[in-house]
Amino acid sequence: MSIAKPAAGTYTVQVDGYSVPSGSTEYDYVDVFFAPALGTVKVDESKPVSLATGASADVSAQVVAAAAAPEGREFFGQVQLLNERGVVAGAGSVKIEKVTP
Repeated sequence: MSIAKPAAGTYTVQVDGYSVPSGSTEYDYVDVFFAPALGTVKVDESKPVSLATGASADVSAQVVAAAAAPEGREFFGQVQLLNERGVVAGAGSVKIEKVTP
């Protein structure tokens, strides 16, 4: 589920299990939010990447955090590789362990 520009407030998430075998099942919940005020991920878009089918490539990116993550939160950066039609052909991410001034 995705909520674009959600209003400030408290939200409740309800998980309805289905096809659960007899007994009980545990669920892990993760939420993510994106906001330009938190920082940016910069990639040199002037350097296109050319890949053969099944190939991979290293791409450099710079993650700039505006401040330390809020209490109980973590930062991560994500870069997507788009093909010539703008379709995501691959992605990479990094967990930001520490923000330094």
